Amino acid sequence: MESEKAVTMSTEESIKKDNKKAGWKFALFLLLSGIVGGIIGFLSGMASKGIPELTEAFNGFMTANMPTIELLIPIVMVVSFVPILIWCILSIRSCKKEATVFIETDDEEGIEKLELKLSHTLLGTSVLLILYFLLYSIMIFSNYKYSSVPMSEAVLIVSIVFMVGIILIIVLQQKIVDCIRLMNPEKQGSVYDMNFNKKWETSCDEAEKQIIYKAGYKAYKAVNMTCMILWVIFMIMGINTGVGFMSVMTIIIIWTVLVCVYIYNAIKYSK
Repeated sequence: MESEKAVTMSTEESIKKDNKKAGWKFALFLLLSGIVGGIIGFLSGMASKGIPELTEAFNGFMTANMPTIELLIPIVMVVSFVPILIWCILSIRSCKKEATVFIETDDEEGIEKLELKLSHTLLGTSVLLILYFLLYSIMIFSNYKYSSVPMSEAVLIVSIVFMVGIILIIVLQQKIVDCIRLMNPEKQGSVYDMNFNKKWETSCDEAEKQIIYKAGYKAYKAVNMTCMILWVIFMIMGINTGVGFMSVMTIIIIWTVLVCVYIYNAIKYSK
């Protein structure tokens, strides 16, 4: 009993020491954050006087240049896609060719290098996918708000390029997954399957799952911090511009889903 009490007292002292040490740093952080926030608020308030003029100038620029924008967006989509397509095709072909040799010679180091190469290729297709969604959103929004001909032929062309691009990107990602499965026969799942992530995770070994979990936690922390930064930005923009409150609500919804899903699953898997 005495030893247990001693351990408890030692733990309590350690907790108080850690809290005291971290508390000063946290208080200093809050003070600096308040000062920086006040400066930003003051500067944004001063700058807000010129925002109507800037907004009017931007709207005028977009309206005057909509024909050029409608022409440029599909060109950018195609030009950005072609090098990624060529890179992916060459990468997949070379990996398949080299994988056959490495599998026959049981060269695990060589296979790991190929997997890393394919992971970079997969990252490229993922970034391109996000870029396509961004460009398509810009096109639809700009056409609706600034064009004198809503839902013009340019929108139809961009929509076709967008759909074809998305389909080809998904096909490329499937080819990459097929190549990885060729080197790792135990892997299961198809990108076309709605349960791909679950099947793929199930087929991974413990070391691979640890990588997935660590990467997922890093992503959680990054998105958590991003939501906080965006909340501050959109709060300031909402006060000084015509952005409105919906942008803040969107960030809050994403933030809430992120935190609740993470904590819920942490509780679930701890049982």
